[in-house]
Formats: sequence, structure tokens, C-alpha cells
Amino acid sequence: MNSVLDSMMSKYPEATSDAEAKNAVKQALQEITLCGLGRSDFYQNAAFNGGSALRIFHGLQRFSEDLDFSIDNEKIDTFVLDKYVGCINNELASLGIPATFEVDSKSGFIQRGYIKGNCREILNCFGTEEVFTGRVPANEVLKIKLEADAAALSAASYETKYLLQPYPTPVRLYDKCTLFAGKVSAVLSRSWKSRVKGRDLYDYLFYITNKYPMNLAHLESRLKNNGYLKSYQSLDKDILKQLLCERFTTIDYASAKSDVSPFIRDRKVVDFWSADLFIAVTKDFDF
Repeated sequence: MNSVLDSMMSKYPEATSDAEAKNAVKQALQEITLCGLGRSDFYQNAAFNGGSALRIFHGLQRFSEDLDFSIDNEKIDTFVLDKYVGCINNELASLGIPATFEVDSKSGFIQRGYIKGNCREILNCFGTEEVFTGRVPANEVLKIKLEADAAALSAASYETKYLLQPYPTPVRLYDKCTLFAGKVSAVLSRSWKSRVKGRDLYDYLFYITNKYPMNLAHLESRLKNNGYLKSYQSLDKDILKQLLCERFTTIDYASAKSDVSPFIRDRKVVDFWSADLFIAVTKDFDF
């Protein structure tokens, strides 16, 4: 195995299942992709956000499937995701990884693409134990989604952090209070349909536990942008707490636990999830 890949994989706990083995490799691929983007002007035009940003730069202890970015408002009309295909593929090729990035489509405000390749070949490339690799179907595809969102949002704030592997790379991302606002927007307004996205709830508790501040102005912008709030409505801490507590009374917590379990190692952390828990911590928190 490439020594760079060996170093990257050494920071992940030893896999105990096929899913954990795949998740570790996907996490490494996410960081390699961020590094490839850093060799272009990408971070001058868009900022990293979402669960993967929280995991990579702030220590969230759950796997996140996708790479999410927000295009800067002034760059929305000129941003083209296709421009960055080469820099990602060059990074993958330079490390001998049998995967490629392709832009899939542009749907509304979102430009989307996938890093993908034969799962068994990629796992072998990263030195995954044969006991896991051998159980993967020969034709299974390993895939990571990358999305660049062109929704015009206001009041975002940013920071630059340094990714150290595979190579030291500056990455521009939403700061913690703006990331928190994005997560609360998802908790309030995401359409979960028949399956509650427990990952949203897990991340919400991470922000609460770490006492991160909230970018309330950015949250209001998001909720107006997605239609949850009317343009004439305003948001303050008391209204936010009321909205969250109402939301928490409607959740199927068994479904939420089932959703998040494949993405965390210590599943005891969700044992006591309930409306009472989420309402209590929300009421006590100073947003």
C-alpha cells in the first residue's frame, strides 16, 4: 500500500465489520478529494460545510457520507463544478486509487457529482483486511456524493483550517456557529418522510454538548430560503426554542436510532434518545 494511504488509514480504529471498513476508506477518500480541490481555486468560490466538515475539522464521532459545499453568493452565476473534475482525478491517480470523479447533473440550485470505483479494488488499494474485502461482491461500486449548493444565503461566516493528510492543505469552511445554524435548519425543516434522519439529531447534540454558539441570522436566512419561515417573519432565541421543542415531539426516535447506528461505533449514546431528552437540553441551552 502507498505509504501516504497507510498513514491515513492508521488514524482510524481497527474495523470490526464490513461497514466500518468501507466507512474508513470513504473518510480517507473525502480528505483526498478536499486536498485535490485545494490545488485549484475551488475554495475561493465555495466553502465546505455539513456533517463531513464537522467530522474532519471538529471531531464529530460519526461517519458522514457526502461532501457538501456552499457556493459564494457572488460566484453563483459563474461557478461550474465540471471545472474541478481534473484536480480531483489527478489527486486520486497520484495516489494510485482506482476511482474517478464525474459530474452527474445540475438539479435546481445544486451541482452534483460522484467519486466512484469498484469497491473491492479500492478497499484493496487502502490495505483493508482480506476478511472484509473478500465479502464484497465483485461488482459493488463504492461511491461518495459531492454537492455544491447555489442557494443565496446571508450572514454566513467562514474560517480556514488545515487538512494535514494526505498533504497539508488549506480548506475554507463555514465556522462553527454557521455550521450549527445549517444543522438546526435541517432538524427543523428537512423532510424525513418515512425515515427520520437520526444523523441530524446526533449532530445537534454534538453542538449542544460542545456549547458552540449559534449564527441565528444565518439560520433565519436558511429557513426563509427553504420556505420554512415567511419573508416577513423574524427569529429570536425564544422562538427558536419553541420551534425545536415542537419538532422534537413529532419524531419517531426508534427510527432515528436505526438511521444513525450504522454511522457510529458506540451505539450506547443513543439509548436514551427521547422527546424529553431533546426538549430538556434545548430549553437549557443558550443559543
